[in-house]
Amino acid sequence: MPPRLPSLLNPRVWTHFLAAAAAQLLALLLFSRLQLIPHHLDFNPGIVLTPLAGILFGPAGVWSAMAAALAGNWLLGTLSGLSIFQGAGLAVFAWTAWRLWDTVSESGASWGRAAFFVLICVPGALAAAAWHALGSEMLRLYPYAYIVSVAAAHHLVFCALLGPPLILFTARFECPRAPPTNPSRALVIAGSAMAAAFLGVGVSRRVYGIGPFEPFVLGLHAGPWVPAVVIPLLLLHLAALAGVSWPLGRGRSRA
Repeated sequence: MPPRLPSLLNPRVWTHFLAAAAAQLLALLLFSRLQLIPHHLDFNPGIVLTPLAGILFGPAGVWSAMAAALAGNWLLGTLSGLSIFQGAGLAVFAWTAWRLWDTVSESGASWGRAAFFVLICVPGALAAAAWHALGSEMLRLYPYAYIVSVAAAHHLVFCALLGPPLILFTARFECPRAPPTNPSRALVIAGSAMAAAFLGVGVSRRVYGIGPFEPFVLGLHAGPWVPAVVIPLLLLHLAALAGVSWPLGRGRSRA
């Protein structure tokens, strides 16, 4: 199930949600004229705020990522079916960062934690890129292999450059943590996200001859085998985030 807000009547929850959504929306609008792929992928250094929102504010941060993405597309006049995939991807990015951050019980600001932030952004960025690329593939806009590569690289560059100083500064605002994520669950979360991105590219290139750097035209797409491979892995990723029981674990996670 999706991450729930602790209480809709809790003013702190709404404060966190609105503050995180406003910050992400402001960054999106500020850089909206700089586009990596016109009308499809923005150049947005503010992407680093997405995993930060999940880590700092938990469920409120996750929902804020989706809200900011949809609101930004609406304000810019680009709201479409692809916006749902983009919003879902950014929410999953925040959710992944939140869950993986809780695999370590240490709290506070340190350079070790800053490096750990960059590490956990890798599966989150790949999951977000996979959702975006899946929407592009299914709507026959751009091929999966191209979008997942460009989007993941974009997300990771800014998380690596801007993430460490931001996490050192904002760690003081971190909300009380849920029960830690157990290692087997963290492995499924990270592994399924990376598998969705890399196997999707592999199938696209192997079966259809469409790789990340192959020449293509707008409207080119791969074929049914790409979604057939990627969708189950993204569903597995969501199930792991939601805390479904695993054979390697002991019962249902409370997180």
